[in-house]
Amino acid sequence: MKNKTNSVFVNGTLFLIFVLISCQAKKESCDYTLGHVKYEVADKNGYEAYYDLEFAQSCSKKTGRPILMMFSSYGSYALTGMEWDVLDNDEVREIIKENYVFVALYTTDENSLSSYDSTIANALSNKDKINSLGDMNYYLQIERYKNVVCPFYAIVDDNLDLIIDPIVYREKNFVNFLKNGIENFAK
Repeated sequence: MKNKTNSVFVNGTLFLIFVLISCQAKKESCDYTLGHVKYEVADKNGYEAYYDLEFAQSCSKKTGRPILMMFSSYGSYALTGMEWDVLDNDEVREIIKENYVFVALYTTDENSLSSYDSTIANALSNKDKINSLGDMNYYLQIERYKNVVCPFYAIVDDNLDLIIDPIVYREKNFVNFLKNGIENFAK
């Protein structure tokens, strides 16, 4: 009987160690310096963000976090103002930092497509019209998420499937949107 208790204790200890290691793995962080495209918009406002999907998806798989996608138009003062009316909030910043992989996808980005981006672009029905990263972001937003309004926010898994309904600029509902995304991702 004593041996049985000892083996259960040993197995229980091993299980606890496994659980602790698994929890620590979820705390992994991502290298936001990676990526084909760099902008300073998010960085200036205290956010770490990717600007292309390849690294956002990779980070999501690595950390087990959902992706918060922000579709916007670079260079538009009005849009940038609306984005940061929503995002310039300490509670929002903390929720995103602790729970999401953040990717800002600009529909006006003139950078050329990486080979990874080309794979996504080729899956879109308008692939013949896609000549830049911005074109791909634009058609991805229209085809996959059925919206053309900017700024537009979608919470997705690492396969880019929606977790909850996306939203457009709504400052008052944004914290609830983020919290609902976390809840639904955990299901």
